[in-house]
Amino acid sequence: MRWAEDINDTLMKPYFYPDLDKSVLFPQEYICLKSGHTRGSTVDLTLFDMNTEKELDMGGTFDWFGPESHPDFCGNPETGEYTGDNSKSPAEPKRSITPEQFQNRMILRQAMLRHGFKPFDTEWWHFTLKDEPFPDTYFTFPVKQLK
Repeated sequence: MRWAEDINDTLMKPYFYPDLDKSVLFPQEYICLKSGHTRGSTVDLTLFDMNTEKELDMGGTFDWFGPESHPDFCGNPETGEYTGDNSKSPAEPKRSITPEQFQNRMILRQAMLRHGFKPFDTEWWHFTLKDEPFPDTYFTFPVKQLK
């Protein structure tokens, strides 16, 4: 939160939000003041291939703030159909993802949906438990490492 609120700290701009001004990260909900992560009901995750011992290629980095991270980028997440439609990319030339990268996103999405999670419409990696035990609570207790 401290990093996000410091508008002058733009060191990570090329890596995570090259097409956005940092001042829009909160209004566009790429970063929220309160998060379901504090409840333990929201997770950010990807897929890992045990054979190659590497993450699957999802067509973008975790916490990339832009339409390229949206589940519907280059396809329809409801049908799982890859369309290649990259018109929402603000970059020139337009960024895109491959059919395989879109399919990897859909494998993750379908697995999470089957297990009771709901997706977030701007991040392919972000899922929240549908039946959260504390949906309106934001925990603020300090986290400490036990010795």
